[in-house]
Amino acid sequence: MGVSQPIVGRIESSLGSQAHSPSLNTLRRYAQACGMKLVIQMVRKNDEGWK
Repeated sequence: MGVSQPIVGRIESSLGSQAHSPSLNTLRRYAQACGMKLVIQMVRKNDEGWK
């Protein structure tokens, strides 16, 4: 991914919280390093995906 382990740890610990907001580029690189694709989706507040 090209970043230090503490940065990866910060990204992983912040998933699901608002403690840290990594850039879209960082999230894209993280997803690629995990063999995944980053998908951003907007949903209505009353849809099941809203939390």
